[in-house]
Amino acid sequence: MSFLDLRPTDAPAIIPASGDDAITFRQLLDDAKRLGRSLASDKLVVLVRSRNDRLSVTSYLAAQLGGHAVALIDGSKPSSEHSDMLERYRPDVVFGSAGTAAELEAMGVAPDSVEEVLGGELVTLPAAGGERPHPDLALLLGTSGTTGSTKYVRLSQRSIEANARSIASYIGIGPDERPITVLPLHYSFGLSVLNSHWLAGAALVLTTESVMQQSFWSAVAEHGCTSLALSLIHI
Repeated sequence: MSFLDLRPTDAPAIIPASGDDAITFRQLLDDAKRLGRSLASDKLVVLVRSRNDRLSVTSYLAAQLGGHAVALIDGSKPSSEHSDMLERYRPDVVFGSAGTAAELEAMGVAPDSVEEVLGGELVTLPAAGGERPHPDLALLLGTSGTTGSTKYVRLSQRSIEANARSIASYIGIGPDERPITVLPLHYSFGLSVLNSHWLAGAALVLTTESVMQQSFWSAVAEHGCTSLALSLIHI
C-alpha cells in the first residue's frame, strides 16, 4: 500500500533539530515497514501519543501504510488525560514515549506486550472486541474540546492525500522546501505541513522547541529552514 506517493530515495525526509543525522525517505520507509510488521494484518485502531519526533512521524506512517486507523493525541500530556479517548475508541496498540505502558497500567489498562521502538514504546493492548473500524477510516484528529469533551474528526486516506495535494499545489511546494515544526502533529494544521511536504519530497525539521526559545531559531538557521506554519488564536 502506498501513501503520499512516497519513494525510497536518499533525499532527507526528517531532520532532527537536536543534531542527530537526517533520516532519508529510504530509511523512513524501512523504519515504518519494520514497525508495521509488529502490527496485526487486520485493521487496527492505532493510538499515537504524538510529539514532534521521529517515533511519532514513523508510527503515523506505519499505520497509514498498513491501512490502519490512527488517532493522534497530545503526547505531552499524561495518558490519564486521554482516558475518554481510550474508553471510547479502545485502541489496539499505543505508540508513545518510554513509560507509556507504566502509565496505562496505573490507569488499570494492563498491556499484553511492550516493545521498545525508536526510543519509545509500542504497547499492545488486550483485544477489545465489539465493532471494528470502518474500512475507509484512516485518521482521527481531535477538536479543541472547548465546548465539552474532545470530539474526533474522521478522515479517509483519500481525504488526507487530496488535502496534501491541494496545499502543495496551491503554495507551490517543491522538494527543496524545508519547514520546521511549530505546531504539534496532533493539530490538523501541523499534520498538513508534514503531509504536503512529504508529498512534494521535501524534508521536515523536527523540534519540540518553542518559537520563544533561542534554540528554535538556532535550528532554523542551522538547517536553512524555509517556512514556519503559525496559527492565530483569538482569546
